[in-house]
Amino acid sequence: MNARVDITLPVLIAAHYLGKHQEVQAKDFEWGSRSLFLLPQDVVSDMKEVLGKRMTLAINKGEVLRRGMVEDPPLVKRGDRVRLLVENDQIKITTVGEIREEGRKGDRVKLVNLSSKKEVIGRVIDEHTVQIDF
Repeated sequence: MNARVDITLPVLIAAHYLGKHQEVQAKDFEWGSRSLFLLPQDVVSDMKEVLGKRMTLAINKGEVLRRGMVEDPPLVKRGDRVRLLVENDQIKITTVGEIREEGRKGDRVKLVNLSSKKEVIGRVIDEHTVQIDF
């Protein structure tokens, strides 16, 4: 006697075409069932993992959502004005800077110190603050 066992899992499937950098919302996906043996390892099976993130690439209706297809949206974008923070154990200095490239929390980004007009690199702390290494 021969038998074939097929295990299926509930997965998120695109309800319609989704463009690159489009923010992920619940209405963009529907639940479907796919064979475990045909699914990639990073398939999304929990909507909470992806809500509020954005697509890293465009996908067509019916495609299974994978973790590698989404990313956190940037906290800072080119042209944003932020507080530059330089601090160590003895001093804390703040000034205003302008972002030259988008970045997420923890990313290192280029920016211009508006006081000195010099380009510096700092780490994104939040949407209003970038810390300069000192």
